[in-house]
Amino acid sequence: MSWFGMSNLEGNVKRMQEMKAGGAGPLKIRNTFRKEGIDIETHQVKAILESADNLRVKALPKKAAQQVIKEMKEVKNQGTDTLPDSNT
Repeated sequence: MSWFGMSNLEGNVKRMQEMKAGGAGPLKIRNTFRKEGIDIETHQVKAILESADNLRVKALPKKAAQQVIKEMKEVKNQGTDTLPDSNT
């Protein structure tokens, strides 16, 4: 955590959004972060910019994450790292 309770992550996401609003693209944003010693790739910048607002809408309930972990433990001997989505 940094000052005022804002994490470095949240602050960096805000900086990316500010630069995008100012006309910078993912490559320019990546280069700016790298100049400051933050190793990030262009595709990561793009993904963060595309998903940040959606991830702020609602926190994923811990119970939902725990359910996924439980399901994965049940199938760990099946040689897979994913499960079929039960919602499809």
